[in-house]
Amino acid sequence: PYTGEIPKEQYYQTVYPSLRLSSLFFWDPYTAVNTTDTGETGVADIWYLDPEELDNHPGANAEVPQLNTVGILSYDTELKVYIGIAFMPGKIGREQAEEIAQTVSLLPAGEK
Repeated sequence: PYTGEIPKEQYYQTVYPSLRLSSLFFWDPYTAVNTTDTGETGVADIWYLDPEELDNHPGANAEVPQLNTVGILSYDTELKVYIGIAFMPGKIGREQAEEIAQTVSLLPAGEK
């Protein structure tokens, strides 16, 4: 958990840095759709390098075709967990992803 001073609406940036700052994929922009006292769930646009093409362009990631989709991110600071869900390109629209994100809840293991 990040313990420094940061506005609550930017806290998600400290939770998912490996997803937001990768050279192979990028989850941004992010929009929160549900916030609780201990966490948040939101929707992000995702672009990533086509994994089936990476080997065809060794050392030249700029030449690898990019794929675009939408995903859901959710974290809970009390449980100290987060999830990321990426949908296949063209299968789920942003509005549908937001509806699904509204139903996400993170619970301790064994709870329903």
